[in-house]
Amino acid sequence: SLSLHAPTQPAPTTQSANPSHKPMVHAMTMTSDVLRTSAIRKRRDILARKGVWKISKMEERLSGPRGYVRAREEALAAGDSTYFVRVVEDRPYFPRLNVDPANQEESALNVAKVVVDHLSSESSKNDEGNANAGTLEYEGQISAISGGLTNALFKVDLKSPSLDDDSVSVLVRIFGAEGLIDRDEENATFARLCSSKSGGTDALVTHDRLDLLGRFGNGRVETFMPNMRPAHYVRDFGRGAVHAEVARQLARIHCFDAPEYLTNGNAETKRPALWGVITTWIDDLSQQLTEERFQDTKLLELFSEAAGCASSNSDDGDLKSHLMGEVLWLRKQVETRFPEAPVVFCHNDVNGGNILLDRALDGKEAVYDKKSLAIIDYEYAAVNYAMFDVGNFICEHCGGNDDATPKYNLRPNRKRVRRFLETYTAERDSLLGSCLSCSSEKLDELCDQVELFEMAS
Repeated sequence: SLSLHAPTQPAPTTQSANPSHKPMVHAMTMTSDVLRTSAIRKRRDILARKGVWKISKMEERLSGPRGYVRAREEALAAGDSTYFVRVVEDRPYFPRLNVDPANQEESALNVAKVVVDHLSSESSKNDEGNANAGTLEYEGQISAISGGLTNALFKVDLKSPSLDDDSVSVLVRIFGAEGLIDRDEENATFARLCSSKSGGTDALVTHDRLDLLGRFGNGRVETFMPNMRPAHYVRDFGRGAVHAEVARQLARIHCFDAPEYLTNGNAETKRPALWGVITTWIDDLSQQLTEERFQDTKLLELFSEAAGCASSNSDDGDLKSHLMGEVLWLRKQVETRFPEAPVVFCHNDVNGGNILLDRALDGKEAVYDKKSLAIIDYEYAAVNYAMFDVGNFICEHCGGNDDATPKYNLRPNRKRVRRFLETYTAERDSLLGSCLSCSSEKLDELCDQVELFEMAS
């Protein structure tokens, strides 16, 4: 089984947040389950418009992956300052502020405090370009969030009499799988997604509560979405209402104009990321097996089974050669049978953990919409085949992320996949301003594409 998922690795040890600057830690009780971050988002927008980040005339506004690189260069030139801050994609970036892996909770609490303090303060930077640390007093509580396959996640509740609202809850994401994900591309793309509209509509591409509040050295701070839970591949993926809304949201994601840095500056000749990513994963797998660094016994059993197939079907019996042979076969099938297969901006990781559902609808025959279902985590987002996203979602119905034992009997049949595609194409065509419905022949072709791309997921 080939996937766009990266192996989970711990975040590297880097310079941690200054322990002398940390909020007061007390237990606190949330006064409401209503999202408390709207005030911060409004404040951030006001600060950006007023320019109270005090960007000098010599300081250009930074954007895209190169903006993050430029900010790190400026931080290095500015000297040893943990609180150096630069605005990239209209969000604060603290390149020298890091969560300490040896003291994650206290350090993550401090990072959340610094970012929220920066967004809430009327005077966000001093003359040296550093954030004004410690301007607000906070009571705070932090709790770990389970379910992250690549990153460490924490919910942080902060309360200060100086905030516009009674309290604020944010999500602190500490990056994992370093070296396998371009974090500059990911964060620039995520920031644009949170601000972009779907097609010609006024609807945001992402959930309207999802936003990037700020980035630090080895992670970022996001809005926290209350009363939402991850979807389950058995209990939830079998529900037609969930299926339908995932289809609509995938269509909205696919209509997002891919940033220029993902298309090499040419939006008309987009190249799918699939083949390069699979090759990278196979190389990494081969190296880990050679160096005996791969310790997951369940997955090792699957690899051994694949190696057994290689012994009987290839000359040298090498696992890497066998897998690459399968990739070349699949690529030839795609490019020969479907040379016009649509290539769009894709999520590339639509699994249960990245689909949040409103708890209020649990146990009800409800119709999900863009407010009660959210697709999150865009770290693997890239230009790719549209039907890969669908094929990946179909594969996720079988589970296996937790125990490396997929239950293939749970895979939706062709009739159900076709119904999903009917909803998807209707939403896509509506966003693109088309009045024509997708023909039966075209739906059959899309179903065939999905079945091919399932082999790559």
